[in-house]
Amino acid sequence: MCFVHRDLGIDLRLENPIQIKYSSSVQRGRNDRSDIRRIAAYAFCFQDKARLYNLPQENITSLQQLANERDMYVADKSKHQWQLNDQERF
Repeated sequence: MCFVHRDLGIDLRLENPIQIKYSSSVQRGRNDRSDIRRIAAYAFCFQDKARLYNLPQENITSLQQLANERDMYVADKSKHQWQLNDQERF
């Protein structure tokens, strides 16, 4: 979604959903229409504090993906190492 907004030249604001939830009073019967109204009211009330989202540079995104992949390989290695050590005991 962020890439589509960037390609279309539309400004994007990302907000933590918990902040939106706790900024309004506790609502019982929730539905999409009331959620949309709550988000719009939050955006209007806090528009002075809004910060537009900028996509990270491609090299930063690439580094994040590589770091995540490395973490996955490290976790797999430790899992397989544990299995090998467990088999050696039997």
